[in-house]
Amino acid sequence: MRKFAWLVPLLALALAACGQSQSVDKPIGEVHATLSSLPADADAMSIATSAFPGTSYWAEPSGDNKIVWHFKRDAGEYGRYVAELSADGPNKTTVRTWFENGDDSSLPFLRDIARSAGDASIKAALAGQPVDRSGIEAEIRRRIASNPVAAQVAVIETVSDRMDKMAPPDKCKTGTTQEMNSWVCQKHGHTIGADGVIRRADTGEIETSTDH
Repeated sequence: MRKFAWLVPLLALALAACGQSQSVDKPIGEVHATLSSLPADADAMSIATSAFPGTSYWAEPSGDNKIVWHFKRDAGEYGRYVAELSADGPNKTTVRTWFENGDDSSLPFLRDIARSAGDASIKAALAGQPVDRSGIEAEIRRRIASNPVAAQVAVIETVSDRMDKMAPPDKCKTGTTQEMNSWVCQKHGHTIGADGVIRRADTGEIETSTDH
């Protein structure tokens, strides 16, 4: 038996990757309707996203047997929580859930929180009970405490992304053909703002002369 002991952790990882499965004594149509529009008191996903400025989620019903919850922040989608339904008779439904990583994979602790919130939401909704808000909030605090730097990075990156969106467009990159081919755009180290002001890229200093 000892020589096969190394298989145990691998099997555990494989089972975790497959997600979770649970059954409920309700027809598949009723389950799909409930999960597509989660009751407010069963929704832990809103708790998870409200804890971090700039994060949000939205639900996407896919056909009659799948719902996908997309988790995103300004930098992009960082994960998807998926619930797939299958009918086990006229009044019984099995719900299988799993989490998929998104394109924005720089902050794994956000995915861990989203996954936990998804699990709690599905469990509460299928049972017809309110979600354990204090438990979810405690989980979020625990993950922040265990990785405070990541939590700070999440906030800093969100602020940075929003500042980038608020900044005037660089006409040398997004302007008209005439603007992009102007002498100043061809001159290294200068940009033209939306206000038409020419600035040095390295210092932000306004260029007041065209004698170069």
